Amino acid sequence: MKMETLLVIVLFAILIYLLIARGKKRYRPTNTSKARSVSNIADQLYFVETASFEKRNLMNKKEYYLFRNIEAYLQKNHPTFRVFPQVSMGEFLSSKSDNAYSSINSKRVDFIIISKFGQPCIAIEYQGTGHYQNNAISRDAVKKEACRKAGIRYIEFEASYRDEDMASIGRYLSQLQ
Repeated sequence: MKMETLLVIVLFAILIYLLIARGKKRYRPTNTSKARSVSNIADQLYFVETASFEKRNLMNKKEYYLFRNIEAYLQKNHPTFRVFPQVSMGEFLSSKSDNAYSSINSKRVDFIIISKFGQPCIAIEYQGTGHYQNNAISRDAVKKEACRKAGIRYIEFEASYRDEDMASIGRYLSQLQ
């Protein structure tokens, strides 16, 4: 065989090899892991499983003191009503508007007073000494308006509340009975 023929055959073989190799997909390791997200329920479980938790008080001392005073007042003067602390507004309000509901769902009131039938009657916000931080005024305006539209009385207790403030609860509950 002539050298030229051999060279043509070798070049032809290399060309065929390159064409075949080009068509094949070669394995390339890729990073298939996605960033974890709290909107993914499986990721939520991962976050909880890999974190530590500690219990904490539901209320600070002054909120707890007010809670106990409201409880005692209701037991003495309006025993069919109950008070609950730190309740998500999405648990006692609803709206046909998804945007409106989303605007209140993650907000909480310090206390909610319910009737013997479980109907919310009064939402109470305790304005303690550290209350007015960041956007508290705007958050409270949203809470107040949502309660007003739902027919729930919204009462604010200042850090230096008086017996008259507690009596305002009783006057309103007397109108409901």
